Amino acid sequence: MRGNDRGRPGEERPQSVTDGDKPRVTDTHADREAQTITYLERFGRRVLLDALSEATADYWRRRAVALRDARHRVGDYLPPDRLQAARAKWRELTAAADACDNAASFLEAYGNEIFAADVASVMTEGAAA
Repeated sequence: MRGNDRGRPGEERPQSVTDGDKPRVTDTHADREAQTITYLERFGRRVLLDALSEATADYWRRRAVALRDARHRVGDYLPPDRLQAARAKWRELTAAADACDNAASFLEAYGNEIFAADVASVMTEGAAA
């Protein structure tokens, strides 16, 4: 019985894999580390963008419209055995849309004042670093 004479993959000997018919060599440890950092930077930016978009009244207004659009319409066919569940879902979606409208109204009234201190502290931290 013949043993594996290729040795174990490592930094000096990366693992060989096939990509279709062409063999290719996987990334080295340094490449993977750079890719991870790039991924984490992109992930962090996306988290910040999501947080900033959720801090706007327009986001919550669009969310309320989407929830109201998800409800069944007056002329939609509902089987008799699903009628109670459809009514419950209607109430849930309506309540969620109302909550989104309330969040938008709150942000329109107080949003700039609430986030001004947070933005100022982040800017101060960035300037100090």
